[in-house]
Amino acid sequence: MSTTKLICKTNPNQTRFRVLLTSDMHCTDLYGREWYGLTNQQRMQHWVDTVLKEHQADPFDAILIPGDISLDYHDKKTPYDKGYSTGLEFIKDYLSQLPPIPRFILAGNHEQFTHEDWLALTGNHRQGAVIIGNNTFIMLDSFACDLSHSYDSSDKYSPMDVDYIQKMIMAYPQNDVYLVSHYIDLNLDTKAFCHLLQNEPKIKGIFAGHTHLNRVMKLGEDYRNLVIAETGNFSYTLEKDLTKGFWGFRDLVITPDTAVSHYIVAESNAIIDGQLRSFARTVVDTTVHK
Repeated sequence: MSTTKLICKTNPNQTRFRVLLTSDMHCTDLYGREWYGLTNQQRMQHWVDTVLKEHQADPFDAILIPGDISLDYHDKKTPYDKGYSTGLEFIKDYLSQLPPIPRFILAGNHEQFTHEDWLALTGNHRQGAVIIGNNTFIMLDSFACDLSHSYDSSDKYSPMDVDYIQKMIMAYPQNDVYLVSHYIDLNLDTKAFCHLLQNEPKIKGIFAGHTHLNRVMKLGEDYRNLVIAETGNFSYTLEKDLTKGFWGFRDLVITPDTAVSHYIVAESNAIIDGQLRSFARTVVDTTVHK
């Protein structure tokens, strides 16, 4: 599998880095649907405006997107079946408004593009790594099976690429390592991946999207107390407690001694169950990774 490696140019004296992890925007005109009272265009622009406001207050050094920027693979009624991609619309019309800092877009289960088509769409391969200072973010493809098998989304989980993880750890032996994927399920993964998490001290954090939630799943002492921190959504949630799943994203702030992520609920006005509700910008989760 071909991979993309991005080395972020940073100030040699810089010791603090802030990374944005945002996923499951689902840019789509599927069925002409509105989510929480906003059209697709309004919702995507709200995502842009929220990220820009965060960046202006405390700049990001990179943008990592763990998948599902679209619903290009969903069913036979999706835009991609009609000859155009709302993933491409997301990149051209919305992502392009953000500052020109390094970004890497993973494919989600609604983006079963071939490796070549994903590279043409996003500018990066379906798997790769981002190097920021003394930190390696390994971007892993968890839905690499059955690519372009149909226009339906694929629920077939691809285990983590242990060989690639080890290769990147060896390539930058001085770096702390963070794993990022659209979805990570240890019950579906390999013994080799579980063994790596249990025994590789360089791995400090794990991030995933897919569920549209902002849970922090503790893996326990057997896994060196690692957690999988989920990156929320900017589309919809099935969670009734909206503090666990409403519009937002996660950041990761890294210093020489610490690495801490926060789930940030976006300042929003939304129609929920027929009622207008307002959400203030709120940090609802602070998780220590190092």
